[in-house]
Amino acid sequence: MLEFEQAQDFIAKMVISLPKPPIEKISLNKSLGKILASDLNAMMDFPLKDNSAMDGYAIRHIDLFNEKIPIQKSCYAGDTIGNLLPGYAIKLFTGSLLPDGADTIVIQENVYQENNWINIIQPTKFGENIRRQGEDIKKGSIISKIGTKLNASDIAFLASQGISNVSVYKSLKVGILTSGNELINPGQKCLEQEIYNSNSPMLEALSKMIGSNVIDVLHTSDNEDDLSQAFKKLLINCDVIISVGGISVGEKDLIKKVLQSLGGKIEFWKIKMKPGKPIALINVKNTPVLCLPGNPVSAYVTFITIGTLLIRGMQGRNNLFPPIIKLPLRIHKEFIDSRENFLRVKRVISNGFSELICYPKQDSSFISSIAWANGFARLPANTKINDHDLVDYYDLQHWTL
Repeated sequence: MLEFEQAQDFIAKMVISLPKPPIEKISLNKSLGKILASDLNAMMDFPLKDNSAMDGYAIRHIDLFNEKIPIQKSCYAGDTIGNLLPGYAIKLFTGSLLPDGADTIVIQENVYQENNWINIIQPTKFGENIRRQGEDIKKGSIISKIGTKLNASDIAFLASQGISNVSVYKSLKVGILTSGNELINPGQKCLEQEIYNSNSPMLEALSKMIGSNVIDVLHTSDNEDDLSQAFKKLLINCDVIISVGGISVGEKDLIKKVLQSLGGKIEFWKIKMKPGKPIALINVKNTPVLCLPGNPVSAYVTFITIGTLLIRGMQGRNNLFPPIIKLPLRIHKEFIDSRENFLRVKRVISNGFSELICYPKQDSSFISSIAWANGFARLPANTKINDHDLVDYYDLQHWTL
């Protein structure tokens, strides 16, 4: 049984050797959520030329204390501007090019204007209120690295450089397989011995949230032939497969046996974590199959903390591990366990400070805990945790991106 961090480290190393998806060139306006397949360099300096950072007047600083400065003309952003005459001022607006000969911009609020002249009523430092050429970005510098998952701000940044097309990895193809004779689909009538299958829609949604293309979602009974046929179908087209259930030690836990019969190599089985101990990673001819526990809460926790690392790595991302911060945990009594615990928690503000409160029922049978929580509190094994101790907080906003 692996320690939790050993399992994470194993995946981080393993994905380096796994094939990345094919590369395609797409338009920038279709690139949201895609993974860059190459570094991108600045095409030009930004700003391209010196320009005004504020609405105001371009002057020579030597003329600052003249009693009256005549206005030569007004120029808007986008206008050609020419030269500033000695002893004159040119009225500018934010983004207007700096005239040749000007070295300072006095903001509009610090000027008294009457007719066609100005009087400067507040001192201004030499060179103030000017955006210098290349101050933000230098031509040729790397502006976005390979493996970046493009968001709205990345796209704005690239568009500001005139970039209209980008090379990205194609979306990772994911297949999902659930098994269990007791499971039925939502919308059907549920008998007392049956359970609605919540794992399929949950894992499909999570896979899509982190940018994957779910190409098939299958369900089979606990039968070797049915499981084998389902896996064979998924192995034809999928880059990675997520299976749920059938991976423990019961009579109907057949997943390991079936995958081994298809040439699968067990990379690891069981992680010292709660919920979610019965989890396996099995490599079937270079297609990873992540086998999650059948309990929905356990499947949810293990997919987010382990499965998302596998998928991010296979997507070609440069950052597998989202940020983790430490926050105080509110608990009513001392906590200690022989396994790492991932409590379902909510981050709240109390007296101006963030803290974590626990869902009152932490048993993995309570699916309501994952609908309520906005993160996990990770409690290390064999460690006493008391009220308000600092613990690692896994924010779902980051771990499901």
